Order: sequence, then structure tokens, then C-alpha cells
Amino acid sequence: MVFHRQFLIFIAKLIKQQNNEVGALFSISLLSSYLSGFLILKIGLVLLGAFVMGALFYWIYWHVTHPDQGFEYVSDAGWSTRSFELETDRKSALRVMTYNMGWAVGPVQKAVRDQIELGAYQENLDEIVRVIKDNDVDIVLLQEADVDASRSHRLDQVAYLQEKLEWSYVAQVADWKRWIPFEGVRNMHRCLAVLSKYPIVKHAYKRFTFYPNLKSKFLTFMYNPFIWKSSTQHVQIVHNDATLNVFNVHLSVLSEANRLHQMNDLVAWAKRDGLMKNLIVGGDFNFQGQVNARGFELKTPLEDKLSLGLLQELWQAIPGMQEAFISSTSTLQDIHEHVTFIAEKHRYDFLFFSEHFQKVHAQVIQGISVSDHFPVCVALHRLPSEPSKY
Repeated sequence: MVFHRQFLIFIAKLIKQQNNEVGALFSISLLSSYLSGFLILKIGLVLLGAFVMGALFYWIYWHVTHPDQGFEYVSDAGWSTRSFELETDRKSALRVMTYNMGWAVGPVQKAVRDQIELGAYQENLDEIVRVIKDNDVDIVLLQEADVDASRSHRLDQVAYLQEKLEWSYVAQVADWKRWIPFEGVRNMHRCLAVLSKYPIVKHAYKRFTFYPNLKSKFLTFMYNPFIWKSSTQHVQIVHNDATLNVFNVHLSVLSEANRLHQMNDLVAWAKRDGLMKNLIVGGDFNFQGQVNARGFELKTPLEDKLSLGLLQELWQAIPGMQEAFISSTSTLQDIHEHVTFIAEKHRYDFLFFSEHFQKVHAQVIQGISVSDHFPVCVALHRLPSEPSKY
């Protein structure tokens, strides 16, 4: 900074030579202006350096952790069996519940561990157990359950629920397992899980890798390294001497095209492997039809221009497919009368079942504040005479 030193020497000489008050004030003014400009320059350089370092870290994190788009298919994933003396009767009605439990953090999601004590998580999990028992549920499909995540104090939430329910059968698949460089988040291990009173005899899954596709290119860029896993889980459960084919899904949150791709894949999977009989499909569909001030219509910030595409895919591809509350002729207004996503007061969560079942009762359980979703529960009676085409 030779120029910097020379300029200060010049100012010092000027002050020395000036014996009048005006000259001194003028000299001080020049010095103040120079130092202010120099300070602004230093701040600018610091900010520029921070930006460059952040961009470099982002680029390294992206290229080290980011896989190609596609999916991982595991046809024999295994499941856990524990010995509990739980009595199961041969009741005709089978009760199935799907619930995005939002890692039991409460209706307003917070990702930072220090904001919620371990005891609060355990109390919320106890509330889930209470709801399951009060509604005499037999099979539970869970999404966003933490297994070994820093944000929830590394509590294995699936094992906790299994222990409290005293159910012997659990199948799970990690759909988001990675390290995230945010304070309080760090190690992320989230999963889908199926808990059952009745024997699980097969478990398979597909774990998809998708890039987000938002209208905002900046948000797409920012979300790319973090949110791109999405899974479809299949289990076979033996109930009253019949084999049930149960799919647990958590469809892609950031792209309608990806959600539709997953639904098409599920249908093709079920048809190819002969899983159409006694079929149940439930989970968080991340359905994007929303309500606005002008009434019920499809919202399009994600370019969702496929109308009821991913729902219609099931109805059109699998004859006789039914849903807990709606049919293939339902409007968006009909769909959103049964709110399951609290923040936007619309429906994300669905339970479909094949023509081998008859609905006895269905409800959205709204008296629970463990997640930003509500559970959907349906009681089904399996018909004794099975359609011959299957």
C-alpha cells in the first residue's frame, strides 16, 4: 500500500503547513473521506471473499455428494421381527393408517435440534402411539420418520414406536441419509416405514434421485444439493390367510413431473410383478392442487398442468381402484374438503385400495398436533370373492 502511505504523508505535511483553521478543517475532511473510502473497500473485499468461499464450498459439496438422477431398486430388502405377545384376532375389518409424521417435531417444523428437547419428541411419539391404539389400527404407513438424525437427538423413532406399540413387524427404508452443513441439522437420516400387527413376508423398495424443478431457477439451484431423495416401498403382509400388497410412498416434493414418473413406475411395478391383488397404496403424494382467493383450482408455480394427473394415473391404470374419500370424478374442491396438510389447508395424503376391498369407514384424524400433516385412516373389509381377472 505505497500509495496509502504516501497519501497520509501528504496530508500530514499539509496540516503542518496550514496554520489557519480553514486549512486544518480542509485537511481533516480530506483524510476522513479517504479513510471512509478505504473502509468501504475493505468491507467490500471481505464480503467478496466470503461470497467466493461460500460458492467454492457449495461447488465442492455439490460435486462430492450429488449422484446422477435415477433410482435404486432393492427387491429383497429384509425387515425386522421382534417377539411381542400381542393378540391379533381374525376381525374382518382391516384398519390402515398413513401418516407423514414430520419427524414428530410438531405442526410448525423446526430443523434445529436445540429448539426442541428430546423429551418433547418422546411425548409426540407417545401421542402417535395413542392415536394408533385409540383407532385400533393394524397397519401404519409412515413417512418422514427420523432414525439417526441430529435434529431429533439421534432418537430411533421407528424403534421407539415399535417398542411402545409392541408390534412384531417393521420394514423401513432410508430415503434421505446424508450430512448437511447446517447448525443443528448435521447428520440426516430419515426413512419410510411400515409397522404391522400381522406378519410381513416380503419387502422391496425403489429409492429415486431427482433434481428439483422449480419455477425459480435460483431456488432450483439452492435446493439441488439437499432435497432430491424420494422412495416407494412395497411390503407383503399376511392377514387372515390372504396376502396384502401394500405400497408406502413419499412422492417428490419439488416436481410434478417427478411425482407422475413415480406413480407411473409404481403402476408398472405392480403389474409386472403380479401385485394387483389386495392392493393398498398410501402415503404423502405431495399433491399440488391448492386453494386460492378465486376458489379451487390447480396452482401452477411448479408448472403443474397435468390436472389430477398423478391421481388419475391410479384410477385409469388399475380398474376398480378406490380412495378413502374421493373418486375419479371428484373435483379439486372435493379433494381439499379433507385437509391433511395444515399450513396450506389442502390435501397431500391419500389411501387407495383395489376392488378386492370394501370401505367400512374413513377419517382424517385432526386431533393430533405432532406434525404439519394429519393422518388418514381407513377401515377395509376384504371381499370373500375375488375378481377373476386377477
